[in-house]
Amino acid sequence: MHDEDADQTLFAADNDTLYCQSLSHEQSTIHLPAPHSELTKTAPHKRHESAEAAGPTEAWSQALQALSEDDFERAFRLVLNSNDDLYLLRLMYKTGPDYYRLLEEHTSLRLFSRVVAIAKSQFLDDLTLDFFFEACDCGLAAQVDGETVETMIMVLECMESPKGDPQLLHIVLDYLKDLKTRK
Repeated sequence: MHDEDADQTLFAADNDTLYCQSLSHEQSTIHLPAPHSELTKTAPHKRHESAEAAGPTEAWSQALQALSEDDFERAFRLVLNSNDDLYLLRLMYKTGPDYYRLLEEHTSLRLFSRVVAIAKSQFLDDLTLDFFFEACDCGLAAQVDGETVETMIMVLECMESPKGDPQLLHIVLDYLKDLKTRK
């Protein structure tokens, strides 16, 4: 899927490898440690919206203004160009999936590539697992009610094998299951 416009986009594909700037760009909100990230290469690009120069917060403000004017295309372009995946996820949640089909093809492809890169990174699973481990290690998990412990177990059982330390998932799950039986 590599074409002549790849140098103007925030993503590129080459030899079954996806290069996405969003996870390694210095303005990005999501900074993954090297062992967790498979997407460390970036594609050259040109800036398409003036909001990017002002930073992600300004882009978000302008995107909200565009949404209030029902300009979904502009809203998604602004947030995509800001290289801030958290704002992108917020925008996707705010608009819902019905509006993705209203986007121009180029914007839809950029959105799809970013969503794939975000999902592939498993950053939320890794972050959740690390948080649950620390909660168990410092005794916080022992202080919550049984329903919360059950919810934590359910969340962990739904996770795929984490990219960081695969044994950590089993350690935390075993601890929480033991904690559940004591409550």
